[in-house]
Amino acid sequence: MTLFTVLIVDDEAFIVDWLASILEENPNFSINVYRAYSPAKAIEIMERTRTDLLITDIQMPNMSGFELTEKMHSLWPNSKTILLTAYPDFNYAQQAIKLGVLGYVLKTAHDTEILSEVENALTIIEKERNQASLVNHLERDLKNFQSQLNRQLFFQWLNGYYHYHSASTDFKSALDALGFLPSPENTFALILGTPAVSGHESTQINSLIRPFQIQRITNHYLSPYAVHLAFEISNQSLVGIMQLDPAITQYTTIISGALELAQAACLETLGCHVSYLISPLGTPGELPAYWFYAHNLQPQFNEQDCYIYAFGKHEKTEENVVTDISSDSSAFLKSSFFNNMKKNLENGDREEFLQALKSVCSYLSANYNWHNNISLQIYYSLILVFITYINQKNLSAEIAFHVSTGTLFRPWLLESWEAVENQLFQLTDALLQMRIETQKRTADNIIHQIQSYVKEHVTEDISLLDLSDATGYSSTYLSKYYSDTTGSTISHYIAEQKMKKIDELMQNSELNIGDIASFVGFHSRTYFNNYIKRLTGMSPQKYRESLLEKQI
Repeated sequence: MTLFTVLIVDDEAFIVDWLASILEENPNFSINVYRAYSPAKAIEIMERTRTDLLITDIQMPNMSGFELTEKMHSLWPNSKTILLTAYPDFNYAQQAIKLGVLGYVLKTAHDTEILSEVENALTIIEKERNQASLVNHLERDLKNFQSQLNRQLFFQWLNGYYHYHSASTDFKSALDALGFLPSPENTFALILGTPAVSGHESTQINSLIRPFQIQRITNHYLSPYAVHLAFEISNQSLVGIMQLDPAITQYTTIISGALELAQAACLETLGCHVSYLISPLGTPGELPAYWFYAHNLQPQFNEQDCYIYAFGKHEKTEENVVTDISSDSSAFLKSSFFNNMKKNLENGDREEFLQALKSVCSYLSANYNWHNNISLQIYYSLILVFITYINQKNLSAEIAFHVSTGTLFRPWLLESWEAVENQLFQLTDALLQMRIETQKRTADNIIHQIQSYVKEHVTEDISLLDLSDATGYSSTYLSKYYSDTTGSTISHYIAEQKMKKIDELMQNSELNIGDIASFVGFHSRTYFNNYIKRLTGMSPQKYRESLLEKQI
């Protein structure tokens, strides 16, 4: 169930405390309740935490409930309001309708009526939130899916997945999705652009976005000669597939000239030297071989050089051609496969992760060849899952006691595939065990911080915002984490500790009931009396007498 934040505001403290108690004790609500005894305090809370539902008195000093509602909508546009009033007034109702207020409740109403209004409001909020979330997710997912799909199709093509199936329906669909026109002619070329490494980048962000800036410039100068261009970024280099306009002759001269202009533009606008490799023109089925050759040729050039190199077909030997691979590899060439493995490892889904790991190892065991480009791609995609998790969790030093990560990147140093596989499963066991131990330490620490703060401040009016300030975690996270970990709620723990303190004070005969109520943070004697009676079934005086009798 969705966790909601409810803010109750009234200048009469016993009203706030009464409403808070009936909401917190209702098992049907998954809510965090905040109390404010003035509009100023309410605004302070609104500015510090998301507010889903405001329950506010209409008539208060300095600011009305309507003005407070307008302030809340300026901060949290999707929030809702239930108004409280001591008597019905048609003019109030008209103004409430204009502000889109959901409920209008008399302070004399029965608890069940108020609970019903709150339940209705939370249902509406959740419905609207789900609808908005669905629309946003669909739009974002569609855009992300198209981008990820294009990248996947792009590199599957270059890595040889379609090399022996260039006439297949799947490959034609891939070409169409990437925007290329069907053509068996020698009109396709590979362009590889590499920015020179610079020690003068002002920020790491600039370094990361540099290939995308180069992409825009390169696209500008090549597009007049292309039917279609598609670019992706790989290892901070620009990889482009170009379908040349058939009317263009002298391909190498024309494209080299265009890229010289792109180099000059990159130097002038970005202050960056860019080198380019240009493949020969070929059919779609020849591009994987060009990619393999260019990918291996690139490091041979000095990174500080600014060159344009067009290699010829004679430089592409048969040993460079990517060999055919089993169709069983298709699942592992999808980025979604390893993304799911990352999620399983992060979430501690042991069985799901091991099942995926076994399937990858089974494929690599049958294709144990470190000269196979596809096998290497799959293997290093798998290793990236582990290394990303290790770096994110800062586990490099700890994991070194279990596995030599150096051999992960050089598996051929191990004597057999079985040794590689054993190392991968050993690494998995170590990481999952570390995750369990880390979670336990984190859980113990957070729970300890919460409970220590409550015990130390039990005589105060403790709120989730106070606990958030004390622990450094958001109030919503704390509330959910505590209930998930302990099976109880923070409000119940606070009430339990308050009751222990009340018991202790009640046994001090020198204190009167009013002093005790004030000392433990109750703003209203009436509310304190009702609180004790609800928990013990007795009035405060009777409860005190029962405690003193036990001492005798």
